[in-house]
Formats: sequence, C-alpha cells, structure tokens
Amino acid sequence: MHPPASWHRTSDRHLAADLGRVGTLMVWHDPSTGTWSAFVLGTQQTGFMTAAAAQAAAIRIAREQLENGLRKLAELAVTDATQAGLGRISKPVPTPSR
Repeated sequence: MHPPASWHRTSDRHLAADLGRVGTLMVWHDPSTGTWSAFVLGTQQTGFMTAAAAQAAAIRIAREQLENGLRKLAELAVTDATQAGLGRISKPVPTPSR
C-alpha cells in the first residue's frame, strides 16, 4: 500500500507533494514579486498571494489534467474495441469438440 500524499517543505521557499509515478506538485515563493507559483505536470501558474492558494491551484490543475487523461483513455478504449470488432454484440463462437 502506498503512503498517503502530503505536502512537505523542500527548502525555505519550496513545498512539494509526491504523487508517485504520476509526478510531483510543487509550489514556491518568489521573493522578487512576493507571490507564490504552482508547477503541476508541465503546467505553471504564478501570482498566488499565499502558499495555500498555490497549493489549492496545484491540486485543481492536477485533477483537471488527470480527468482529461482518463477521458482520453476511455475514448481510446471505445475506439479500439469498435475497430477490433469487439463493439458489436454477438454470440460466442463455438469451439470444436474433440
């Protein structure tokens, strides 16, 4: 069983949550702007006023990207089944007896 995901501090300005094989959510503070940024699965958003706001955005972005990926997998499964002739309902092919 995998341990539950949780945020941990990686430095004085960085927080991360390890999602295993899926990737890592990261948020960090930019002292030059005084804002927080979030980086999730290749997407970055900036300008959050608090670490909590950046963390919430990171979770929302990850959820959206993963849900989109699951939709695409479902579409692919339906397309593959239809192309293979598995989408039609038919009687099972009888096996020859010996």
